[in-house]
Amino acid sequence: MRAVSASAIPIISAVGHETDWTLIDYVADWRAPTPTGAAERAVPVKLDLETQLASLNLRFFVGSARYFSFYKQKLSAVVRGLPTVDQLFALPRRNFDEISSRLQRALCVNYDKKRFCFYTLVIRLSPRLLNTKKAQQNTKEYTVRLHHAFLRNVEKQRVQIEMAFRLLKSTSYQSILERGFVLALGQENNPIKRLVQFPRTGQISLRFFDGEVNVSTCNSVSKNSPNSKQLKRQKDDQGTLF
Repeated sequence: MRAVSASAIPIISAVGHETDWTLIDYVADWRAPTPTGAAERAVPVKLDLETQLASLNLRFFVGSARYFSFYKQKLSAVVRGLPTVDQLFALPRRNFDEISSRLQRALCVNYDKKRFCFYTLVIRLSPRLLNTKKAQQNTKEYTVRLHHAFLRNVEKQRVQIEMAFRLLKSTSYQSILERGFVLALGQENNPIKRLVQFPRTGQISLRFFDGEVNVSTCNSVSKNSPNSKQLKRQKDDQGTLF
């Protein structure tokens, strides 16, 4: 009983006694009155299977036809709600036609306007400007005059620069050194302008026109050197080259 109840394979009970019920009849999957009935149940008739299969096939095709018919009607309703191609392009086509007509008129108006401006400029042109040969001759003359004016300006600038250079050279101490004078330089290259600035001991630099030498001084004063009063008076009266 437990094995029949736990079996995964379908069990058919067919004891053969119609009036008697055994315990296996209660746990079996199906009870047959006779062994022949159990065999018919276990092995169905081919004709019945074909009939059942044909019925299922018919039901499948009918259901599929209904399904596709339903969605076909629904799709047709959606398509009827959509605008046609002519309706979609009606407004852009009308706008394009209007712009085309306006563009043609605008081109004609613009052409007439430009032609009028051109004729106006032609009338205002001087006959002398229309003479090409004379215009070329005038251009050559202006070019020659401009070249001469440029050369004169360059020469004038050169003369001014030379005069400024001569003036600068005449006021420079180098021109004085060129005439034979010597520039005495003390510490930190400061020029020695007075005798009191002359160091008693140490080194000084003597700058000539063509070079410079360093000399050492000793603690000596010339007899002809002026006293302090004379130095003070000379300091007040004498000018400077620097």
